[in-house]
Order: sequence, then structure tokens, then C-alpha cells
Amino acid sequence: MEPLDPRNLPPLELERAVAALGGRPEHAARLLAHVVRAGRRTAEGLRRMPRRVLDAVPWPLPRLEPVEHRVSRVAPFHKLAYRTADGRIVESVLIPVTQGRYSVCVSSQVGCRRGCLVCATGRIPHARDLETWEIVDQIVQGIRAAPGPVRAVVFLGMGEPLDCYERVMAAAEIASRPAVGIAQQKAITIGTAGIVPGIRRFARERRKFRLAVSLGSAVPERRRRLMPGVARWSLDELADAVREVYAAQRERQMIALTLLGGYNTGADEVEALARWLPDVPYRLSAIDVAPGPHHPFRPPTPAEADRFFETFRRVGQPFTRRLSGGADIEAACGMLAGRLATG
Repeated sequence: MEPLDPRNLPPLELERAVAALGGRPEHAARLLAHVVRAGRRTAEGLRRMPRRVLDAVPWPLPRLEPVEHRVSRVAPFHKLAYRTADGRIVESVLIPVTQGRYSVCVSSQVGCRRGCLVCATGRIPHARDLETWEIVDQIVQGIRAAPGPVRAVVFLGMGEPLDCYERVMAAAEIASRPAVGIAQQKAITIGTAGIVPGIRRFARERRKFRLAVSLGSAVPERRRRLMPGVARWSLDELADAVREVYAAQRERQMIALTLLGGYNTGADEVEALARWLPDVPYRLSAIDVAPGPHHPFRPPTPAEADRFFETFRRVGQPFTRRLSGGADIEAACGMLAGRLATG
């Protein structure tokens, strides 16, 4: 039998593995609470556990090596960098929400296959998917590093989450388990650049997590330029996949749009948005593009942004304009590139 790392299995698989060792579901829950909620790597303090279960866990559990913690001087964003056992750098971000609370944004891959134009990670060749435990460990260490309570988890860091579907879903299931107590399912957001087969699988499995679909643009030629790695799926196919998620969840969906001044902020973009998904309730989550040498775009001017949102009101869908914070520490959306400030 392989070593039993409770952070590396979906909770139901963990229960089956523990049962095979003579344990019960409550023993699996106790293991998760010990290594995830309490963040412990050794068996010290873990009581009332069958000896065979204890012996199957490879104590002390491995962890990502924390190598950098940077704090923005502009807003209370934190960027955490870790080194993996094979020497890769992955990053996560603590995002301020309200009343001193935070969400933790975690990475799922080293590099990315999708090559989105405004994303720094997209310029890094895909090296590998992170193990489930490496994703979970970012959550655990992020909670310990946060200056306030973490109540939400966002899979929008380095990599395309739906390209490593099983591991991301396992990590999300662990984070939302009652024994772990990190976040409810609806407080977990899984981002995607628009991997249509993965979105359809998400719908088919009736997942309760929130899905954030990054659109780039509702104008086909613009989207192909911005997001070449998902251009094989048309906007119509993407819309159909989002409809399937809505049919499964019956919840307002989330469509994410990075605003690029002079490119996707005009009236024609809003008209295309109105035509793209008229029959599904969604919230447009818009954020200004972060500056960077890896792309030629700029944030919209205040006048451009105001015109865009005023025009979008006519679409009849709600919108949120997110704060593009953390740029001074390369922690803003699209800036994670596995670089250390210390070289």
C-alpha cells in the first residue's frame, strides 16, 4: 500500500483507505482536522487513532518550503512564494476581502499550457501539475501567514485549474470538508480560461463550488489573440458549457473579464457580451489589467471604465469591479511568474 498522505486524496477516497486499515469515517475526519485545519506534520497530539492508520501515514509529512513573503505597501495584499522538492517556485496570494478577512489564491501548476497573453504564468513553459497535497499546503500555510481569518479559497494562481481537474477538485473538497472548516463550498472559486470539456465535466458532476470563467473578450478575433490556448473552443461552445453549469447549479454564474484600455472596453465589446449569453444569469467580475513587460496593454482610463460600465448596465446583468491590488509586489491578477524578489 502506498503511503497515506491525508492531504493527497479526495475525502471519500481517504475514508476508503482508512477503512481498509481498520478505521472508520471519524478517523479519516480526525486525520484531516489534524493535518489541514491544525496544520500539523507529525502525529504528536493525534489520539484515538488505529495503529495501522498511524503507521500508514509518512510522518513527518512533506511541505512546500516557504522562501518569500512580501506585503504590498499600497493595499494589504500578501504574496507567498514556495520552493517545491524538485526546485520549482510556486506562488500564492492573500487577498484582503472585508473586515480584516482574507481569501487565499493558490496555484495548481508550475507554468501553464494555455499561453494567455496578459498572464505572466502563461509565458512559463508547463513543467508539471502540482500534487494535491502541494495545493492543500498552500492553503494551510496561507492561513498561518494571514494577519486575519481566511474564509475563502480561490484557484486562480499559477496554472489552469481544469487542466489538472482531479487534483484541484480533491483540494477543493478537502478545504470544504466540515472537519477542516476552512470554507464552505460556495466560498471556493475555481477559475478557468475556458476549458470546455472541464467545464462540462464540472456540470456533469454537479459540483457546488463557484466557477469563474475568464472570457478575455466576447469578440471572437480578440479572444483568439488574447487566449490562444483555448481558441479551439468557440464562444458558442463556451456559452453552452456555462449553460450546463447553470442548469446543474441553478445559481448565478461568474464571468471574469480583464479590462484592457482601448481594446475590450468599447461599446462593441458590450454589444458582443449582450449577445453572447443572454439566457443565463451571471455576474461580470471585471478587473483592470496589471502592468507588465509580457504584454502590450494598459489599464483603462477612468473615463473609459465609466463608459464601459454605464453601457454594460443595459445588458441587465450585475457587475463587480475588482481591485487590481498587489502590483507593487507582482501579486496582482496575471502577474504571478515564479520570480523571487531576492533573485
